[in-house]
Amino acid sequence: MPEIEFFATQVEIGSFVKSLLLVGCEFIPDLHYAVPVPEVTADFDRISSLSPSLAVFLISRRDQIVSPLQLREVRREEKHFFYVDARTGGPTMLLYWGRDAQSDGCQYLSSTSLGIYPWYTNSVTREREKPSLDFRQFYNLCTKEVRRGRRKIKPGVREFWVSPNVEELVKEGLKLVGLEEFSVSQILAGSPKKRPKS
Repeated sequence: MPEIEFFATQVEIGSFVKSLLLVGCEFIPDLHYAVPVPEVTADFDRISSLSPSLAVFLISRRDQIVSPLQLREVRREEKHFFYVDARTGGPTMLLYWGRDAQSDGCQYLSSTSLGIYPWYTNSVTREREKPSLDFRQFYNLCTKEVRRGRRKIKPGVREFWVSPNVEELVKEGLKLVGLEEFSVSQILAGSPKKRPKS
């Protein structure tokens, strides 16, 4: 799945969400629903109230939707609920809302990511389709918004984008989840330069 990962404070994630709302995005919380109708909201207060307990949101724009989202049913003896099938209907983007936490006297921050699936199932025709060029271009505009004001780091195999604010917090002792084995200087060194061809 094409995705961009970035380390951001809760305030920075909120600003990013607001920028998506300004361009017509709607958020579908990845909840367990009692009825087969998903919540679709463009209300920032509602989205931010869900974010402390909910990490995943689907994101759509009405002008980009090709087929309706579908919910799947889970029926067990002890529980019965519906959830949105991220790969049926849409297309949609997938936002994983990063977390900050404290443990053993250290502050930790997990990455936030925005991605799209390379294909989805059209809920009307049941055919597997690639997201349209318009949708992919819109996704690319959203990733540009992530990169704006941030710089790329790649201390290991994966690359991340970090803001100056997060860089300062790392210097003050913030641990980035998944990068704990790297030193502060390794994390903040940026991307390794490509070797010139000989």
